[in-house]
Amino acid sequence: MAFVGGLHRRRARERHSQRNPDARDYQGNADTSMSELAPQNFTMAPGNDKLLKVTVTDETGTPIDVRLSSSVTWRLARSARGTNVLTKTVGNGVTILNTLAAAGEINCGRIDIDLDDSDTAALDGEYHHDCLLIDNADQKTTIFHGRANFTI
Repeated sequence: MAFVGGLHRRRARERHSQRNPDARDYQGNADTSMSELAPQNFTMAPGNDKLLKVTVTDETGTPIDVRLSSSVTWRLARSARGTNVLTKTVGNGVTILNTLAAAGEINCGRIDIDLDDSDTAALDGEYHHDCLLIDNADQKTTIFHGRANFTI
């Protein structure tokens, strides 16, 4: 599984390599190695709101049905193995969308992560963020990771 916003994981990784050849990958303990994923970075001002729109796809770019996932957890920490500064879970800032796509197929791969102004008010500098999905068969997969920069 991968977060790719509608693009195939390999294409996203190739684009990232072209833009940032010195990027370091974090090795995770999940079914999909973090080194297979292109980092998903974002920058925002502290005290602002942000909605992270995530599409989970397979290797062909087809959205994966995540509606029956037992858990989705997004976390923010100073480093990949650091203590969590902020955590979002289903019902607490993470929403799994069950809407219909334009083509009439169920858009099952969509997950939204809502960062409120109160969540980000005290944040400053660079952080690591990642998202862990546990499916209904109890398989754990890190669907994306990256850097989050909070700067004015």
